[in-house]
Amino acid sequence: MKRKTLDIGMSTGGVLLAGLAIILGFVFQANANFATSYVRDQLSDQKISFPAV
Repeated sequence: MKRKTLDIGMSTGGVLLAGLAIILGFVFQANANFATSYVRDQLSDQKISFPAV
């Protein structure tokens, strides 16, 4: 295998891995925001509150 081919393959793999990490970051952030707002809405609908620490 030529060095140039190896470099292109590794660079492409790195770019794909970085893109996957960014996409997963957005997905995880969206899920965290959904969970936070869902719990807040459910607790407020049921008039459940916790005292401040």
